Amino acid sequence: MQFGLLYYCPWLVLRLKHTQLLVILKVFEVTPSLYMVELRKSNGDTLEFHKFYHNISNGLKDVMWKPDGSIVEGNEARHRRTP
Repeated sequence: MQFGLLYYCPWLVLRLKHTQLLVILKVFEVTPSLYMVELRKSNGDTLEFHKFYHNISNGLKDVMWKPDGSIVEGNEARHRRTP
């Protein structure tokens, strides 16, 4: 299944308190009422990116869908890999 790419930003710069992150953002339309957002760190501190991702995920948890196969540890979802 292919999704329609609606928005692509390869150079989103996030200025945080102590650092700066370069993030790649992609928004896909899965169905007319369902969108998928891909957010990847391109450059910057990995720990700061994980903190940022955790904060944004918590802020959007009421509108986020997580697949049934996800394992929730703390406040993060990790996906099981099937052999």
